Amino acid sequence: MLLQRLDHGAGFVVLRGLGALELTPDQMQAAFWRFCVAMGEPMVQKAGKVRFGRVADLGRPASSRPRYHETAVGGSVHTDSPIMPQVADLVGLLCLRAAEQGGQSRFVSVARVHNILLRQAPDLLGELYGLFDFDRRIPADDVSDTNPPLLRAPIFSYAPDQGAYGLRLRWQPEYVWEAASLPGASPLSERRRLALHLLEGVLEDRSNAITRQVAMIPGDMQFLNNHRIAHGRAAFFDPPVTVGTDGPRREMRRVWLRRHPASKLPAVQAAPCRP
Repeated sequence: MLLQRLDHGAGFVVLRGLGALELTPDQMQAAFWRFCVAMGEPMVQKAGKVRFGRVADLGRPASSRPRYHETAVGGSVHTDSPIMPQVADLVGLLCLRAAEQGGQSRFVSVARVHNILLRQAPDLLGELYGLFDFDRRIPADDVSDTNPPLLRAPIFSYAPDQGAYGLRLRWQPEYVWEAASLPGASPLSERRRLALHLLEGVLEDRSNAITRQVAMIPGDMQFLNNHRIAHGRAAFFDPPVTVGTDGPRREMRRVWLRRHPASKLPAVQAAPCRP
């Protein structure tokens, strides 16, 4: 039922109730993990074979090029794992602690964004089907021939064997914009820059015309289809941590999932979505 809602319903689900059971954080994480592994195979998220990720503001300076989930910034609507050769099919998020202010989850339909661009600027939409460089945010000491600093992939793509569900978005704006300054990256033409600004503007949805927003509380579990839904969060604020305490700092656990073979969508024939 949950996968049906992710594939054929809104594309995202927030399950509530764990917080009311007076479970310990370890017990909540164990319950969340069981939900995740029932739907797919957990993917490695970062160096060290980490499959159970932490989403929290680590206070790192911008000069260290932190990944999005290590900051408190908001407004950057994206898809998860865009710097991985194979992106996650599903994303799970568990709330252990909420921020004092902000941090609400935001959800936007990929197909709806695509169709807005198709109506308003089909020529620029076509640019987004070309190859772009993504900054993989790899520390310089970890770069090698087998672990390159850049990944080259299209932002929009279409998988014909998935029919109406074959539209894909691979997007994290900071990773694309900042990749252009790295050695070996292809320069962004003015036309491509215009296409990226247009995509980013539609996804940001400043009028909230196409965005759903949900506040998570401790114990909430959020699941989304990473192909159908782009997501983000409002910027959040936590007070400084008091010495000797954990403080009320926002703390989430994240899992990226590849589908189990039995849960893959059936192949159907449909006209491509691309312009």
